[in-house]
Amino acid sequence: MKKLLILLGFLVSAYSNAQTKVVLIEQFSNSSCSICGQFSPSIYNYANNNTGITTLIAYHTSFPYFNDSMYFENRVDADARVSYYNVLGVPYTIIDGNVARGGSSSLLTSLSTTVGNRSMVAADYEVSTVSLDLDAGLLTGSFVFTSLNSSNSTKNLVAHIVAIEADVLKSSYSASPGNNIETHYEYVMRKMIPDANGTILVNKTLNGMDTISFSLPLTNIKDMSQVRVVAFVQNNTNKEIGQAQLFIPQFGSVGINENVIEEVGATLFPNPSNGNFNLSFSDDEIVKEVSVYNQFGELVYSQKQNTLNKLVIVSANLSTGLYNVKISSGSKVAIKKITIIN
Repeated sequence: MKKLLILLGFLVSAYSNAQTKVVLIEQFSNSSCSICGQFSPSIYNYANNNTGITTLIAYHTSFPYFNDSMYFENRVDADARVSYYNVLGVPYTIIDGNVARGGSSSLLTSLSTTVGNRSMVAADYEVSTVSLDLDAGLLTGSFVFTSLNSSNSTKNLVAHIVAIEADVLKSSYSASPGNNIETHYEYVMRKMIPDANGTILVNKTLNGMDTISFSLPLTNIKDMSQVRVVAFVQNNTNKEIGQAQLFIPQFGSVGINENVIEEVGATLFPNPSNGNFNLSFSDDEIVKEVSVYNQFGELVYSQKQNTLNKLVIVSANLSTGLYNVKISSGSKVAIKKITIIN
């Protein structure tokens, strides 16, 4: 899996200008809150099962109990986000800034419908990355935020880039981070870059682009292979989120590098597809393996072969979402992206 993350991180660039709307769920929780232990995992499970249309950031709070280690590891950014939304209790869930908000227990019954409906709205922005690398605890990256709506020019928009840890084990702490029933904590906010204020977007006219680059030492990370980055655009006037995307860094210090190139003379079609697709090669290629990974770097399909091919049919029956397709041909490796819409 660690070797795989390098391949995916190497080509974490954006999808097309018709980028699918990804809905951001912001979860406020506390590791000593018993009711958080009951309901926050259900919110995380929903996000895990719907990676094509949603992603998540979890902020740990100082209330109702003060002994949450993840809160103390970055209390400044956590407090700022609590204040931004005026969150008074946990577990608390906010969907795309202003689409829906409230106690997690009450939102769970309508979560699927709310997120599904919101994901059908056209994205106001495309969020992509030119590079994203994590090596020896140093996270470096360059993100591009492209305006897809002419009305963006009149809005008070900021770009947020957030480093999260996808899975934090309670056992990774010498002393318990909290005493509720959770044994691990997901999507934990580690650092907002440069801070919780984000970066003001300037080039907001149609097709206008703002590029934000950074270099940041990460601290308090329990497992570097679990680092992910969520980037999103938010309107500070009404708090609406116009687009969000989750990215996996290239892990420079994990595993070994491979000869990864973008083109092996392969065309992937149809794209978007209904869950199955074809790979057409301009020349006969000895295709050894076709592998499909979701945006969390998890292998969801693999097809091995060792014959000359001009056409490879992939019957993966994938669910709706965004995927990376890795094509191995001799010493060459290509990674292509595909959107699945069922």
